[in-house]
Amino acid sequence: MATLAEVRGVWGPSKEIWHVVESTLTQDKPPDYHEFETVLKKYKPQLLSLFSSTRRSALDRKNIQEHGASSGIEVYGEPVPRIFSQPFIQEALNLSDILDLNEYASIELLLASEHQKPRFPGLQRLPLAIMLYYDGCRCLSYSLRSLIQWRFDGSTDTDLGEEFIELVARYTNDLMDQGITAKILDSLKTLKIDNIISKIPPNQSTQSIKYRLQLVDILEEYTMSLAECLFVWSFYKPLSKNDSLKMIEYVKNCKPNSTDDTLNAVDVFMLSTTLNCIDFEALGTGENENIPSDTSHPLVNDATFIPEMHALLSANASWEDEGLRGVILMAWSLVLRVCSQQTVNIDNPELLEDDEVILEYAINIGALRFLRHKVIKSRVFYNEEFLIRRIHSLVTGVIILMPLKIKELRNAADESARIQQATMQEGNREPTDLRMEFSDFLYLIGELYKTDPLNLQLNLEYWCQTDIATTYGGPSTTVSYRGRPSYRQVNLFKFVRLAGDLLPAFLYVPYVEMLTGLATGSQAAYFCYLILKSNSSGHGGGASVSWDHIFYSFKSYYASLRDAVSRSVPGQSQQVHQITPEELAALEAVLRLMQRIIEQDETARMALYENQVYMPLPVLFGLLGCVVPFTLKAEILLTLAGFSKSQEIAPGVWQYLESSQIISTNSDGNRKSGIELELAEIESKHETYPETRAFITLLDNLTDAFYPSAIGTNTRETGFQPYMKFLLEDVFLKFSTRQYRNPSEKWQVASLVLKVFEKFLRNYEPVPEFFLENQTDNSNMPTGPIVKPPGHELFLRMLQPTPVLKLVLSVTYTACIGLDELASSAAGRDFLEEAALYALRLVELSLLLEKQLLRILRAYDISLMVTPLSTLLLNVNPHTGNTDHLLYIARFLTHGNTNSSLSLSAVHILYHMCRSSMLQSDIITVLTNTPEIALEIMKGFVEHLETLHNEPDVLQDLDQEYIEKGHRTHTAVSESILELLLYCLDLPAPSLAHFLLGYDVRKSVSKTTLQDPGILGTPHTCLHAILAILQRNLDNGFKESPQIIEECYHVIYKLCSSTETCNATIRYLRNNHEFFTKHLFRMPFIKDIHTRDELDTPDPYRVIMLLQQSWLLKCIALELRSTSLNRQRSDTHNLVELLVSSSDNTEDDVGSISTALESKTFISDFSCLDAGRTPHQKKIRLFYLLDCINIKQDIETDLQLEFFDPIALEQAVQSCQQVWRQNNAKVCNIDIFRRIVQEEVNNILSKATIDKERLNNEVQALLKHVVLMNKRQCALYAKLQAFEAWQEVVEVIFSACPFDLFQPKMREDLLLRLLQEILDRCCKDGTMSEIQAPAAGVVLALMAQFRKFTSFKMRDKPFGLDSSAVDNKEDTVSFSTFRDVLKGILDFILRSSGKQQRVRMNLYVALLYYLQISLDASKSLESKKNGNDDMMVLYSYGEVIMDVICRDACDAPDIGMTLAFTVLDVIVSMDWQKRWIDYLDVKGYLRHFIEGIVRSDEILHTLTVSAPISMKPLYIYESKMALLARISSYDHGAEAVLRSGLIPMLTECKFYTTRPSEQFIASEGSTWYSQFSSNDHDGQNVLSLIPRFCSHQQWNQFIKRASVISHHGYSNPLIESSQEICKQEIKLLLQQICLNITAYCRATLAGTNIYGSACFSPSLTKAVPPELSAARKGLSQLKKPSQWPNLSILIHLLKDCVENFSVTFDVYKKYLYKWNDSADLMSEEWKDFLPEDMILMLEGKLNKNRHQFIYTLMTKVVNNKGKEITNYFCILLIPNYGLFLPYQICPTLDEYTGVLISRRAEIPLKLRKLHDISLPRSSVAEDESVIKSDSERITKEEYEQIKTDAPLCLNDSLLQKMNEVEDIFGKDKSRLEFIHALVRNLKRIMKMSN
Repeated sequence: MATLAEVRGVWGPSKEIWHVVESTLTQDKPPDYHEFETVLKKYKPQLLSLFSSTRRSALDRKNIQEHGASSGIEVYGEPVPRIFSQPFIQEALNLSDILDLNEYASIELLLASEHQKPRFPGLQRLPLAIMLYYDGCRCLSYSLRSLIQWRFDGSTDTDLGEEFIELVARYTNDLMDQGITAKILDSLKTLKIDNIISKIPPNQSTQSIKYRLQLVDILEEYTMSLAECLFVWSFYKPLSKNDSLKMIEYVKNCKPNSTDDTLNAVDVFMLSTTLNCIDFEALGTGENENIPSDTSHPLVNDATFIPEMHALLSANASWEDEGLRGVILMAWSLVLRVCSQQTVNIDNPELLEDDEVILEYAINIGALRFLRHKVIKSRVFYNEEFLIRRIHSLVTGVIILMPLKIKELRNAADESARIQQATMQEGNREPTDLRMEFSDFLYLIGELYKTDPLNLQLNLEYWCQTDIATTYGGPSTTVSYRGRPSYRQVNLFKFVRLAGDLLPAFLYVPYVEMLTGLATGSQAAYFCYLILKSNSSGHGGGASVSWDHIFYSFKSYYASLRDAVSRSVPGQSQQVHQITPEELAALEAVLRLMQRIIEQDETARMALYENQVYMPLPVLFGLLGCVVPFTLKAEILLTLAGFSKSQEIAPGVWQYLESSQIISTNSDGNRKSGIELELAEIESKHETYPETRAFITLLDNLTDAFYPSAIGTNTRETGFQPYMKFLLEDVFLKFSTRQYRNPSEKWQVASLVLKVFEKFLRNYEPVPEFFLENQTDNSNMPTGPIVKPPGHELFLRMLQPTPVLKLVLSVTYTACIGLDELASSAAGRDFLEEAALYALRLVELSLLLEKQLLRILRAYDISLMVTPLSTLLLNVNPHTGNTDHLLYIARFLTHGNTNSSLSLSAVHILYHMCRSSMLQSDIITVLTNTPEIALEIMKGFVEHLETLHNEPDVLQDLDQEYIEKGHRTHTAVSESILELLLYCLDLPAPSLAHFLLGYDVRKSVSKTTLQDPGILGTPHTCLHAILAILQRNLDNGFKESPQIIEECYHVIYKLCSSTETCNATIRYLRNNHEFFTKHLFRMPFIKDIHTRDELDTPDPYRVIMLLQQSWLLKCIALELRSTSLNRQRSDTHNLVELLVSSSDNTEDDVGSISTALESKTFISDFSCLDAGRTPHQKKIRLFYLLDCINIKQDIETDLQLEFFDPIALEQAVQSCQQVWRQNNAKVCNIDIFRRIVQEEVNNILSKATIDKERLNNEVQALLKHVVLMNKRQCALYAKLQAFEAWQEVVEVIFSACPFDLFQPKMREDLLLRLLQEILDRCCKDGTMSEIQAPAAGVVLALMAQFRKFTSFKMRDKPFGLDSSAVDNKEDTVSFSTFRDVLKGILDFILRSSGKQQRVRMNLYVALLYYLQISLDASKSLESKKNGNDDMMVLYSYGEVIMDVICRDACDAPDIGMTLAFTVLDVIVSMDWQKRWIDYLDVKGYLRHFIEGIVRSDEILHTLTVSAPISMKPLYIYESKMALLARISSYDHGAEAVLRSGLIPMLTECKFYTTRPSEQFIASEGSTWYSQFSSNDHDGQNVLSLIPRFCSHQQWNQFIKRASVISHHGYSNPLIESSQEICKQEIKLLLQQICLNITAYCRATLAGTNIYGSACFSPSLTKAVPPELSAARKGLSQLKKPSQWPNLSILIHLLKDCVENFSVTFDVYKKYLYKWNDSADLMSEEWKDFLPEDMILMLEGKLNKNRHQFIYTLMTKVVNNKGKEITNYFCILLIPNYGLFLPYQICPTLDEYTGVLISRRAEIPLKLRKLHDISLPRSSVAEDESVIKSDSERITKEEYEQIKTDAPLCLNDSLLQKMNEVEDIFGKDKSRLEFIHALVRNLKRIMKMSN
C-alpha cells in the first residue's frame, strides 16, 4: 500500500526529467553532470514502465475512502496529513477509473490540476487532470526520444564531455536491454483515443470541442514520440531479433484509419521501423562501395533471424491491410536477393530463392499502390528525412537489385498496351484485368519525389550528370560534381531512359508523371529539359516524350480546334468532345511536366520561350480560345503562370492576355465572356473551379514579375480595372455563395484571391493625385491621365461599409469559428488558415494606410467620404449581432495549433487599433465583455509569450532586426505582443495592456493588488509570463531570445515608472519574486566586456544586452527610491550591497543570492575602491556596469560614389527614417530605401548605357553602408540608455538612500572613485561627443553630493569649537586624491566644445562645488594651503583654461555666461598671485565686461519699468557686478577696474535711477510687495500677525513635520523618531523665525524714508516693573492705545535672551564634555545623557551599532545647543538698535505742518545721479506726500514718556547681565566688546536725552 507522501505524482516528475534532459542536451543552461545522472537514475523506473506500475489498488482505494475525509492523508512536502472533501475524493477515484491509475497518484494529479487551473481558464479539474496525465506521458516520451536521438545524432558535435556521452549510451542501452521496446508496443496497442474521451463525463468540460482537440493533439504527440523512439533507434542501431519479430506482429494490426484514408503518423513510423529491422543495406549490396555492411545487425550475426522472419512473413496469418503486408514482403524480397548474392550462414538456403516470388506476390497484393496512396500521402511523411530515405532506399533497391523483374513488369505493360489498343480498334470495352504494375511503379516514383520540402534532392540519383552534360550538350556549370558516376546512378539513369524507349500510349501518362516527380529541383529540372531536348534531336530514337513532339501536338490540336470553330454553323452548339479522355490526360500530364521544368529552372524557361519553332505563348493562348475542357485550360493557365515568373517574358504574356480577351476588357460590361462565362456556367455546374484558381495564379505571377501601368492604352481605359473587377465581383464576392464538390476548394479559392489582394494593398501607397481628379478645383490636378494601381480601389472599399469589407470580416469570423472545431490534421484546414491570414493582413494594411490617406484628404481639402477602418471594426457583426469584430480577431491567438502568422497579424491589428482609436475603453469593453472569453484571450497572449521556439537564426539576421522582425514568425509574435504592451502602457489607464497584464480595468488600475496565479482567483497573465521568461533566461544562462528579454525588461520598467501601476508592480516584484535582487545579482549580462572592439561594426548582441541592462537598472533605481521613501531599510541595503560589492558571480552562482546577502551585515568592505587597487582585486558591480558601455567614437568610413548624388542619398535616408523597436532611436527602413534606390537605378539605366556590374556593386555597397549606419544609430542609442540608467542608479544611491547607509569614509571613497572613473573615461581621446552631456551631469551630481557630504561632516562637528578641539584627521578630505578630480574637471572643460553648452554649464557648477569644498577646508588652520595647491593646479593649465572661461563669460548663452562669471569670481577670490586679474586686464576681458554693462543698460532699464519677459539679463548683471566687486576689493584689481573706465561707464547707465515697478516685483513672485510698500497699515497688520501665527498649535505641528522631512536622508531614523530631538529642532526654528522678524523690523526702522516705517508704538509702559508702576498711576494717558506692538516687547525679548543664555550655555558645556569622552562612557552615563524616549529604542542595538548611534545623537544634541546659544546672542544684538531710535529723534516743530519731526528728515529725499553735480535741496516741502498720518506721528508727550520709562526698564541689572553674556560667549571671538559698546552707547544716549 502506498501513501500520497510516497507517490510524488505523475505529471510533476515527468516535467522535471524532460526539463533536465532538454536543457542539458541542448545546452540551454550550464551542464551539471551529477544532477543529470541523478535525475536519470531517479526516474528510470518511470521510463521503463511508462506509468504502468502505478495501477489501481483496492487497498489504496479503501484507505482513501476511510481516512481521506476524516484523519487525512499524508501529502508529499506537507508536515501534517491533509483532509480532503468528499467530492474531491470521489473525483480522484473517478480519475483513477478513467486512467487505470493508482488512487494516490490520482489525488496528486488532481492537486496539480487545481494548481494549474489559472493557466487553463474555463476547464474543470477532472478533464484538466486527464490532460496533465497524458502531458506527463508525453514528457516522458520526449525525454526518451531526446536521449536516443542525442546519443546517435547530437553527441558528435556537442561541447559536452565524454562522460555525458558515455552516460547516455549506457543509460539507453540499459533501457533497451530491460525491454523498453515491448513497453512501447504495449502502450501503443492499448492507447485508444476514442476510448479515453468516451470515459470523460460530458458535464466536466465547458469547452468540449476545444478540449477534445487539445487532448487529441497531446495523445497524438505522445504516441508519435513513442514511435519515433523506436524508429530513431532502429535507424542507427538495429533492434534485436525478438524486438524485430514483435514489430512484425504489431504492424499486422495497422490499417489506414485517418480521415484521408492514409496511415496515421504512428503507423508510418512503425512501418519504417519494421523496414529498418529488415534493411537489406545492412548486408551490403556488393555493388555500392558507399554502403558498408553492418555486422551488428541480426541479419548478419544471427543465423536464426532470416528463417524465423521468413516463416513469420510467409505464414497465412491475416493482416489488417494486405497492401501493408506487401510493402514488408517487398523489403524482405530485397533482403533475400542480397543474401543470395552473398555468403550467408543460414540453416535453409533454399528459401533465398523465393525472392522474386515474394516480390511478385507483394506487387500483386498492392504494395506499390499502398506506398503511393497510404504512406507517401500521409501528412507526416515529408516532415521526417529518414522516412523519405527509407522509402527511397526501398524503391531504388527494387530497380537496382531486381532489374529482370522490372523488365518483366515492362513487358507485361507492353502486352497490356497491345491488348488495350486491339480492343479499342475493335470497338469493344476495355478489359479490366490489364497488368498495371509497371504503371503503378512509375506513378510511385513520380509521387515520391514530387515534393521535396527538406531539399534532400534524392531524385538527383536518377540523373547521371556527367553523362547528360557530355552527351546532351549541358553546360559544365550545371554538373554538381565531376568524376565517374556510381553504379547506383548508372542503373537508375538507365532505368529512366529505358522506361521511355518505345513508349506505348498505355504508359505515356505514367512515364510523364514520373519525369514530373524526378524534375523537382532546379538542377533536376534542367536535366529533364535536356533529356526532352535530346529526344527531339534524335538521340531518343524519335521518342514521343520530347519537346518537338509536345509542341507539335499542341499546334496540331490548336489548328484542328480552330478549324472546327471556323467551320461551325452559327446558332448551333459547338461540340467539346473532340479530345478523347486519354488525350486529355496526356496533355494535362505534359503540361504539368512543363510547369515543373519552367518553374524550377530559369534557363529552361528562357530557352523554351525564345525558341522560334515552339512559340509556346501563341500556341497556349490559342488553345485557351478554343473549345477545350476547363481542366485543360486550367493546366494551360498554370503553364503560362510558370512562364510569367521571368521579367523578360511577363510583358509578352500581358500582351497576349490583353489581346486574347480571356477577360473581356472591350465589350459591354453586362455581357459575360471568356473565363467569366466559364466560371458562371461551367465550373459552377461541375462544382469545381480549377480554371479560376489557375487564372488567379497567373495574375499573381504576372503582377509579381511586371505590372504594366499602361496596359490597354489606345484600346480601352488604361489600367488594371477589368481584371480587378473580375477578381472582386465575380470571384471574391461570390465565392462564399457557390457550391463546392470538395469543401476545401472553397477556402483554396478564397486564399488565392485574398493573396492577390493583400499584395496589391501591400504595394499601394496613397498619393494626392489619385484623389484630385474628381475635384471641381483642378488647380492641383496634374496633366495627363492618371493610372491608379489596383490597390487603390480595394483600399477605398476597405474604408467604407462595402460588401468587400463585410466579406473580409466574414472570412475572419468563419475561420475563427472553424479553427475551433477542426483538428490540426483535418482536410482543408491549411486553406482555411491561409484565407484567414490574408484577410487579416488586408485589415492590417488598411489600418496602416488609413492615417496617411486622412492626412492627404485634410491637406488638399478633398471631399471623399471615407470612414476609418478603426471605427468600422467597432461596428456590429452581422453574424452575432454584437460589436465583436475585434473579439474574433483577437481569438486567433487562442488557437495554439494554427499558423503563427495568424496570431502575428491579429496582434498587429490590435496594435494599429490602439494607435488609431481614441476610444480605448471601447476596445477593452469588446474584449472583456464576456469574462470566459476574456480569460481565453488572455491565455492566448500568455501562451504565445511563454512558447519561445528554438530559432537558431535569432541573431543571425540582426541586420534586418534594426528595421523589422523579418521572417522569424514565432519570435515575431512574442515581440509584437510586447510592443503592443509597451505602446498601450503609454496610453491613459485603463488600456489593453493593463488588462493583459492582470490589472483591474473595471474598477481602478492604481488600486490593483497583484498576486501569483491561482491566489484569490488570479488568472495567469502576461505579467506572470514575462517574469517566467526573465527567470528562465537567468536559469538558462541568457540563452533566450535577446530581443524578447529586452522588451520584457522594458515592460517591467514601464510598469514601475507609471504612476498608476508603480506601487502595485514594485511591491509584487519585491515581495513575491525578489525580482530586483535576483536580477541585479546576475549583472552585468555582458561577460566579455573587453574581448571585442566595437570601432568597426557594433555587435547587435551587445546592443540588445546593453538595452536589457538599461531597463533593469532603471527599475532598480525606482526600487531604491521607493524603498528609501518608505523606510524599508533592509531592501535598500540589499540592493546597495549588491551594487557596491564585487561582481564575482559565475554561471554556477544561480540561486546563491540569499547566501550572498546574508554573508554581509553592513556595507563595510571597500578595499576595491582604493586608487591603488591591486590587479587581483575585483571591481565593484557599479564599475563593471560602466565598463559595459564603450564610449569610444565609432569611426565612419567614407563611401565612394560614382553614380549617385551624396546629397540626394542623404535626403533619401532621412525620408526613410522610422522608430526602432518602440524606442527613440531612428533608423532607415531598408525596404523603402531599397525601393527608392531601385527607382533611381532604373532612371540611370534609361538615360545612359553604363556598366551594370559596377552599378550593382555600388548599390550593394550603399545598402551595406546604410545597414551599418542603422547599427551605429542603435548602438549609440543603447549606450546612451545604458549610461542614463547607470546615472540614475548612482544619483539615487547618494540622494535618496539613507545617509548613514555608508560609513563616512566609505561614502567619500566611493564618491571619489566614481568621479575619477567618469572623468578618466571622458578625458580620453576618441570619446563620443554624445556621451559627454550625460557624463557631465553625473559629474555635477556627484560633486553636489560630495559638497553635501562635506557640509554634513562640518555640521556633525561640535558647534562653536576650534578645529583643534576635535581630532578630525579621519574626516579631513584627502585633497591629494581629490585634486585629481579638479584636474579631471578642467581637462573635461577643455575637451568639451563651445557648442556643448550643456556640458560646460554642468562642469562649471561642478567646478564651483569643488572650489566651495576647497574654500571650506581652507578655513581650518591645518588646511589653509589647500587653496593655494588648488590654484597651483589652475596655474599649471596656463592661459588655456583662462581663455576658455573668459570666452564663455563673453559669448556663452545666458546661463553659461552667469556661471562663467561666478567661476571667475571664486577663482579670483582664491588667486593669491593675482594672475587671473592680470590676465583679465591684459587681454581686455575686464574692459569688455564693463562695456557689457553699458550695452545692457537699455535692457535693464526696460526690465524695471515694465513687466519683464525674462530676468536673465538681471542675473547676468548681478554676477558680472559681483565679479567686478571682487576684483575691486584688491588694490591691484581696483586699479585695473579704474583703468578700464568703470566709473565713467557706470555714470552713463540709466537703470540705476529707476525704481522697480510693481509689475517687476510681481513677476518674480513677490505677492506681498504691495502690502508692505503701501501707505496704509495693511503691511504692518500682516507683519504683526506673524508672531501670533508662529505660536499657533498648527504652526508648531507644521514645523515638526518640516523638521523631520528636512532631515530625511541625512539623519538616523531613530533620532528622527525621538520627541526630544524634534522639540529641539522646533525650538531652533522658532528662534530663527524670531531672529528674522526682529531683523526685518530693524531694516524697516532703518529705511531711507524721512520718517522710516513704523513697527512699534512709542511706549515702554508694559516693560516697567510692577513695583515701579504704582508711582505712575496718577499719570493720565497721553494717547489712545496704538494698534502697533509697543517697544516693551523688545525689553521682554532682551530679558528672555539674557536669562536663557546662561542656562543653555551651562548645559552646552556639560554635553560638550561628554561628547569629547563619548568613547569611554559607560552604559549608565549615556543613559543619563540621552532623552528618555531614546533609551528604550537603543536597548536592543548591538554594541557596535549602538555606539555609532550614540555618537551621532550626541553630536546632534551638542550642535543644537550650540545653535541655540548663537541664536540668543544674535537676538540680543538686534533689539538694541530699535531702542536707539526714540533717542535719535530730536523733536522740532515744522513751521508749515506743526508736526514733530526728526533730524532724519533733513536727509535728501531723492538720490542724485552719479554725474549730477548740483547740490540737493534740503527742504521738506519738496515732497509733501511723505507727511505721516496721525497714527504714525510721535508727539512730544510720548517722547517725554519714553525718556521717563527707559531707565526703569533698562536698569543696571539688565545691562550688567548683557555684559556678562559678552564675557562668556564673546571670548576668543571677533565680536569681542561689541555688546559692551552697545551698552555704553545706550547709557550715554539715555543720559544725554535726560
